[in-house]
Amino acid sequence: VVASMQVNSVANTVLVHSGQIIFQNTTGAMQTLTLPSHDRVRMADGSPPTAAVGRDGLLAAVEQNLKLHRYAEAWHVAQHLDAAAVYAKIAHAALRSLDIPLAT
Repeated sequence: VVASMQVNSVANTVLVHSGQIIFQNTTGAMQTLTLPSHDRVRMADGSPPTAAVGRDGLLAAVEQNLKLHRYAEAWHVAQHLDAAAVYAKIAHAALRSLDIPLAT
């Protein structure tokens, strides 16, 4: 478990996918929540984070992607940082998971 969160016990979960929980509330309306473990993985419009979120935001997005074993997404975010240490961290994580094509 990477993270947890409280959800109203009367909510009926409809779908959990890629860090998003879609549920039906007591009035019947559909709502979506983003899990804390995925809150930096995507921006509000669904696109990967860019330099507009700042260096700390990009580093956090890389860390979350690595914890979720999303190495290609971590690599795309890291391209905005253009830091050798971040590339090395992703490569080492990919090697530990035996994702050899991405690590090399």
